[in-house]
Amino acid sequence: MSTQSLNQFAPGALAGDSVKGPNLNKVSARILPASAAVEFIAGQAVKLASGASPEILVDAAGADDAPFGVILYNTKKNTVAPGAVVEIALAGSFVYLEGGAAVARGSLVKSEPGSGAVSPAAAGEQALGIAVSQTGAAGQLVAVLIAPQAAYTLPPATANTLGGVKVGAGLAVAQDGTLSAT
Repeated sequence: MSTQSLNQFAPGALAGDSVKGPNLNKVSARILPASAAVEFIAGQAVKLASGASPEILVDAAGADDAPFGVILYNTKKNTVAPGAVVEIALAGSFVYLEGGAAVARGSLVKSEPGSGAVSPAAAGEQALGIAVSQTGAAGQLVAVLIAPQAAYTLPPATANTLGGVKVGAGLAVAQDGTLSAT
């Protein structure tokens, strides 16, 4: 007679669940009570929100918002309303998230507003993190290293501001970046 493992019926990975092994960097935060979002789900990206509370306040992150982290999976309640306290996975955490499209390993991913899904981030978009596994289609789980990267646009250089310049007539740029008059 064979014996049954105690873990034989342990569930597999779920969206918003932490990847086992690496340390999890997390914090408790309250969802902004006045949030326009009706419901929040595990794996959903959040941004910092302002308010008079001494607690950390978060709200749903939009496409142009710098993400603070993602809501972690909770076995007792997987959807929460504004005003609830949730655990947020921060930068440096490895979390399973649902792919909203095929995602290649090593690509920057962005969060799809209003869902826990991620998809490849295009140049100039707010990145939530880096895919450390890959998916072949939407709906599959991908392990993501939470590493928010803000979209950045180099400002033009002025007399008082360091910034970017375009190479115009009478100028040349060498491979090492040296600018010379021609």
